[in-house]
Amino acid sequence: MQKFSFTPEDGLRNSMDFPDPHSEDDTREQFQRPHDQTKQFINNMIDILASDTGASEIGNSSLGDIPSGTVQSQLQALNNIKIKSSNIKAFRKTDDNIEYSLDGTNYQNIPSSGHQILNGLGNTMPQRSGLKFVDVQVTDTPGATVIQGIVGAPGKDGVGFTVKGTYDTYQDLTTAHPTGILGDIYLVGTTEKYMYGWTENNQWTNLGKMEGAKGDTGEGMPTGGTTGQVPSKASSQDYDFTWKDVYSQTEVDTALQGKVNTSTYTTDIGNINTALGTKANVSVTNGHDTRITALEGKINSSIDTYTLLASGWNNNIYELTVTGVTTTSNQEILPLKLTRPTPTQAELDNNQALMSANLQDAGQSANTIYIYAETVPTTDIQVRIIKRGVK
Repeated sequence: MQKFSFTPEDGLRNSMDFPDPHSEDDTREQFQRPHDQTKQFINNMIDILASDTGASEIGNSSLGDIPSGTVQSQLQALNNIKIKSSNIKAFRKTDDNIEYSLDGTNYQNIPSSGHQILNGLGNTMPQRSGLKFVDVQVTDTPGATVIQGIVGAPGKDGVGFTVKGTYDTYQDLTTAHPTGILGDIYLVGTTEKYMYGWTENNQWTNLGKMEGAKGDTGEGMPTGGTTGQVPSKASSQDYDFTWKDVYSQTEVDTALQGKVNTSTYTTDIGNINTALGTKANVSVTNGHDTRITALEGKINSSIDTYTLLASGWNNNIYELTVTGVTTTSNQEILPLKLTRPTPTQAELDNNQALMSANLQDAGQSANTIYIYAETVPTTDIQVRIIKRGVK
């Protein structure tokens, strides 16, 4: 539909179409012209709306899911998407289901069109969007959900039986007991005996032999053997045994006689002495004493206290004379031992200075050890030196 606009567009501001009036009539004429244009536009709009196709001539912008177009086309689009029901006013989707409303306010689930769920009594259960299984294993496989091991109701307790007697033939049984009680058992037969029980069909029924067939011999177990033998493991395999002889104490003593003859023992000792010669001579004891004396200085430890003078450091190195130190001896540097139970302040200050110096091993030579200080002490400090012996 054509939009309304004045002619000229700028109306009374246009000095060409609306020159300055020279009289009252000119003024009235100029004001009347915009009024007439407005009246004509409104009357034309009323005529269009009053006609059969009036709505098709009016346009509008898009409204939500309704595209832009004429009012007639938008009304048609709204009709196409409206809920096609005489009583349902609205639908909505929830996480659990699709719900509908009859009044636009209160909602309820849409009944499923799938299978109905019946309980054990045949009653229809409410349809839900989810199922819950108890005492089963539920797994997911491509294309299907698998439910395994649905547990049924506990079964009835079984009926116990009692063997009440034995008959040679079935005729003997039925003659003595034409009827029985559920759970009664009788053995029938002479060499092979069969169990006959009174069952729910109200008759004596053959339930099979009383004992099963003889089983096979176990694998690997020893067979045979004689008196005085016992089974013994033959290998690391299970059930792999063999037979071994067992001897009494008297048999063992008899077998050993002659193997420890005194004359043979004396001869053997003489042969040993001859073979060793001077290696077993008592005079070797002197050599043994010499070795003990030589080892004493290598295994004994000693501890002494030394003073590291503040003036004795040379380029962070202190040469400390310690008698007995060799190039191969072991020794340790320790702080002073504190007085118990209350150390003196001098002991504490000394050990603190020792820790601050961070002393380290810098090597050793005959009667001398070399000590490196990361921080050279500015005061004299005392240390204890432990000599451990050879390396």
